[in-house]
Amino acid sequence: GGVLLLFLSAVGYALRKGSLDLDKILETIYSENVTLTADLLLGLGDTSAFTMAVFIVIRPDNELIQVYPASVFFMVLSWMGTSYNSYNDILQIWHIYMQTYKHDDFAAFLARKMAKTGVSNLKKDGLIDDSNADKDYLERLEAFLLKQTADPAHYDAMVNLEHANREMRRMRGNLVTILCECLPIIFIEMYILLTWEKKVKAQMKVIILLFVLLMSCIVFGAKMACLGYYRDIREHRDHAEDEFLRIFDLGEKKKQGKKQKRPGRGGGTWWLHCSKNARPQ
Repeated sequence: GGVLLLFLSAVGYALRKGSLDLDKILETIYSENVTLTADLLLGLGDTSAFTMAVFIVIRPDNELIQVYPASVFFMVLSWMGTSYNSYNDILQIWHIYMQTYKHDDFAAFLARKMAKTGVSNLKKDGLIDDSNADKDYLERLEAFLLKQTADPAHYDAMVNLEHANREMRRMRGNLVTILCECLPIIFIEMYILLTWEKKVKAQMKVIILLFVLLMSCIVFGAKMACLGYYRDIREHRDHAEDEFLRIFDLGEKKKQGKKQKRPGRGGGTWWLHCSKNARPQ
């Protein structure tokens, strides 16, 4: 306690004297690398703690046998949701690493990803239906988009769109965590703590249950706080898409009185227009 107090006093003194840049510290703490890593560790820790509670507390106790099947079901569901989010977190961390240290590889990744999205949209709209043409479009469109990354304006538009889509994926991951992990675990832990008659005789098990409940509440609060920014993130994504269309000189074109569908959410017409210089003959 004394060491912690001394440390906090030293930090406060340094901030007051201007020796530490608070904005820089907060920018580092809330950077994507740190928040994604924290999200990964919290998700795995919460699910692992609940798994430990299921096998150490619930399974051996005859009074809790009626809760065991539901606990196992939600434990499996939690691991499925955690695996989905962990995969996306690791993938996004790798993409951030590529963007920071491997510019050429990241540019190739963006071109390949957007080319696959474009070909998928063209197929959905029935503009291409031949497998050979599908492959030819993919290769030519990828080469076309990769060439565009040489221009800073085009590259920035593609990066901003990727960042916006990345944030939307995190929003979906937060919703999956709340529904598949946090809420079921919180309800089960609270039910056990309120109905378990032997809790006075098993203090260690109560501590485990309280720890799991605390972990789930922390994750639940963090995810709900993030979902509060969903509208702003969605508007940022829409703005990034409009900017992408503007930079690539596609604009808000209309077809039969309706706006074209946005990139990444169906509609192949704008991809066909985008790749007109790269279309197979």
